[in-house]
Amino acid sequence: MFLEEYQCTIPASTLVHATMKKNHADTEQTCLIKVSMNFTEGKFTLVGDWQHLISANKHNELVCSCYHRKKVKIETDIYPSLVIDLEDVDNDGLLFSLQGSVTDEDRIGSCSGLLVLDNVRDSKGDIGNQWNVSFYLYDHCFENCEITFKLPVFADRKSSEAN
Repeated sequence: MFLEEYQCTIPASTLVHATMKKNHADTEQTCLIKVSMNFTEGKFTLVGDWQHLISANKHNELVCSCYHRKKVKIETDIYPSLVIDLEDVDNDGLLFSLQGSVTDEDRIGSCSGLLVLDNVRDSKGDIGNQWNVSFYLYDHCFENCEITFKLPVFADRKSSEAN
């Protein structure tokens, strides 16, 4: 059970999309957040709506919503880059450094952060089938502005054993 790549997309609901288009209901499916991590190559990419990224994090001040317009693209390197064995107990609580850039329509800036991989243990304390990948990103151009998400990773041991 190896984790080499992880991708997650959070689509906008019709209600959110209608609000984004100033109450013009449109069935077009837009993406609030798209995250891609390649642990083998050491690459992390996040493309998302800045307003959603900021509002999803409780610790940000209101002024953070003005820092970027519309969508931003965050590209970082993951240090170290490696394939992760999800069955290895020692891999619980892995911490990776993130260094890269934040790009919007008008500017490019640098960012850094942390990526954490931890296991959701079962009631006996044994490794479970669910892992969480959390990331904490900071735009160097602006103070007190954090982008934080915790996303689930499910390991399917049964299908792995069948292969």
